[in-house]
Amino acid sequence: MVFYSCEKCGKQFSQKGHYNKHINKKLPCVNETKLKEIIGVVVNEKLNEINNKKEKFDLIISKDLEETINTEIPTMPTKHNLGQYFTTHNELKEKVFEFILNIPSNILEPSIGQGDLITFITDKIPSITFDMYEIDIKIKLLDKIQKDKVVYGDFMKQTITKTYKTIVGNPPYVRTKKGNLYIDFTEKCYNLLDDNGELIFIVPSDFLKLTSASKLLNIMMTNGTFTHIFHPHNEKMFENASIDVIVFRYCKNNLIDKKVLYNDKLLYITNSNGLITFGEEENNNIVMFQDYFDIYVGLVSGKEEVYKNQKLGNIEVLNGEDKIDKYIYIENYPCDNEKINTHLLHHKKELIERGIRKFNENNWFEWGAPRNITTINANLGKDCIYIYNLTRKSNVSFLGKVNYFGGGLIMLKPKKKCNLNNIVSYINSNTFKDNFMFSGRFKIGHRQICNSYIPSEYL
Repeated sequence: MVFYSCEKCGKQFSQKGHYNKHINKKLPCVNETKLKEIIGVVVNEKLNEINNKKEKFDLIISKDLEETINTEIPTMPTKHNLGQYFTTHNELKEKVFEFILNIPSNILEPSIGQGDLITFITDKIPSITFDMYEIDIKIKLLDKIQKDKVVYGDFMKQTITKTYKTIVGNPPYVRTKKGNLYIDFTEKCYNLLDDNGELIFIVPSDFLKLTSASKLLNIMMTNGTFTHIFHPHNEKMFENASIDVIVFRYCKNNLIDKKVLYNDKLLYITNSNGLITFGEEENNNIVMFQDYFDIYVGLVSGKEEVYKNQKLGNIEVLNGEDKIDKYIYIENYPCDNEKINTHLLHHKKELIERGIRKFNENNWFEWGAPRNITTINANLGKDCIYIYNLTRKSNVSFLGKVNYFGGGLIMLKPKKKCNLNNIVSYINSNTFKDNFMFSGRFKIGHRQICNSYIPSEYL
């Protein structure tokens, strides 16, 4: 049999007609040999460029509006893939050392990195010994760290029967299916504490507010308390990363008062279903926001640049105080408006590829998460309160009417009679906001609002 081969791509055809069609197509095929040569040159140039530079990578931290730890790890091959953020900042090291109160002779460090914390502590107290664990054998250790004393491997898979008077560390920040690896480290280390043992960790600052940490926090607060917290409100404590962190000291002793030195100020601790908040006075309130309000999250299109359209928009969506935008929203395709049909069809490919949920030929035109739209339709025009879930505004809440509202807001619809103006004043007060401030940003989610208390004088 005769075969016709394309000189550029090497593809073979048994019929000359197919060969001619291939040769004369509008988009000519690529000369793969030439392409490989070009790619090879580019790759080699890039490798040489990298080898001639210090290893520096900018890590952009995702701002997840609902539930974030601010540590979405990039796919580039860096130390950050393992959640490693070395503790080089002196202020963090000093606070960890300052919080060691149990006068230990031996300390567990479950993720030593290059050994910053160990070096700092042993420089102060040379007699202290460390049990050291690290997953990455390629890390160049600091001079004073003896590599043969380090247990290399996954700390979470290690069988450890020994318990400790003191555990310190800066655990890895890596997203997992259940939450984040640093939460798993915290739980394992909590279980390795002696009675009256202390756990001193550097963790993302919203650890005390996360749903994924709530079960662990309930257990920890039942059997002890946080005695010291340092919150620098500074996202630049690690090289090439933007992470708002705290240093906490937890003591496994359930006889200790639920009080904490928070940035050297004595505050009372409130544990509300695993949501940890702080106040200058002991919390005697019994009313939660969820007792007085139905609380709803907003609508999310999943492709703002397609659906947000001032000319074609057929619904109005509230995106902030006095900020209303027009959006396209249809429940069936095609709809009665041919211009909307044409517009959406033009973007069909990118709408199907949205990652917010699965789309196919039957639902590609739908919004990603039209959450609570039935409830909104049933209550249009009624009084309510809106709260920004991520903002630097001084006023984080405002009065409004029930309307379609976007994913940047949370709506509180009253189910009992109360003074909405007073409630807004309380939400906008520092008393409330300070518990949800991270490096100058107010950040709150549905669960955090539900489980927060309302002082009786504001009802």
